[in-house]
Amino acid sequence: MRFVKYKYLWLWSVLALMPMESISQTTQGKGQGGAGLIRDLMTLVSTAEKRIWQIDHYELDGLMNNALLCVCVADEATRHAARDRLNQLISEHGGDARAAWLKANKNLSEIDDLLTFHRTKTLLDRSVREAGDRCPFFLTPSPIYIERHRMTDRFFMATQGGGLLNIRFADQIRAGGGGSGRIDLGRGFDESWSLRVGTEMGGAGLLDESLNTNDIDLSFYFALPLTVRHRGLMWHQDMEIAPVALGAPWRDAMRWAVRVGGLLGLTYSRIGRVQPWGGLKISAEHAPAYKDFDPLTTVRIGLRFGVDIHL
Repeated sequence: MRFVKYKYLWLWSVLALMPMESISQTTQGKGQGGAGLIRDLMTLVSTAEKRIWQIDHYELDGLMNNALLCVCVADEATRHAARDRLNQLISEHGGDARAAWLKANKNLSEIDDLLTFHRTKTLLDRSVREAGDRCPFFLTPSPIYIERHRMTDRFFMATQGGGLLNIRFADQIRAGGGGSGRIDLGRGFDESWSLRVGTEMGGAGLLDESLNTNDIDLSFYFALPLTVRHRGLMWHQDMEIAPVALGAPWRDAMRWAVRVGGLLGLTYSRIGRVQPWGGLKISAEHAPAYKDFDPLTTVRIGLRFGVDIHL
């Protein structure tokens, strides 16, 4: 199995530094031009590669529907700009894939980046050839190409949830399992950065060091998280801050805490209006001493799964 590699962060950095003049020639006003079309197609290829890319012909067959949704709305200038840049990237990273593979002693991992560029170029060429016969009448080419697989310059909604390991440090250490769910409203500002704000509710059952199940502390919390996300080609990183209300309002005297957290995850290709993602999150919340309450700190670690909904 091919494991996910940090190569995608590097690939993204290459694409993000594309000469802006090649993009401006293909767009009027807002839009991402040839660079955006490449990112869209490369997102499709990279998502398929994570499932283990096998026979090119059949892998490409499976991508054609989503690829045409991108290519059908790109005008000829945008398609040419994308093709020219891909040819340049292929040349810069070894040229012919078979020759590069032989030069690398038949080690495929040494030419991963080159293979991704080749597959993206092949997908683009095939999509352009089939566009005339396959594109529906309502998908018409436009000089302004808007990326399909990221939120650049538009609003979106998002949901996420998952299990969490909770460790609370107070007068005694307690730990236990729990989970939380969240709804966000967000906006993308460019191809890399987005901001989202939402509401979250969660809870956990916490045990002390004796693991006495008759002494489980049921802990609830409510938060208003503000999250900044940086996205590469597929990898994304979140930084989050949030005010947190600790306790159950129908049972406890509520107290306030402040959260700081981060997440490292993967965003996959869009399915309809829905774009799934997953990642590993860690956060820490601190509630200062207040009246009869002692200070406490809670660390939460777990996998998060979510979807971004394109509006």
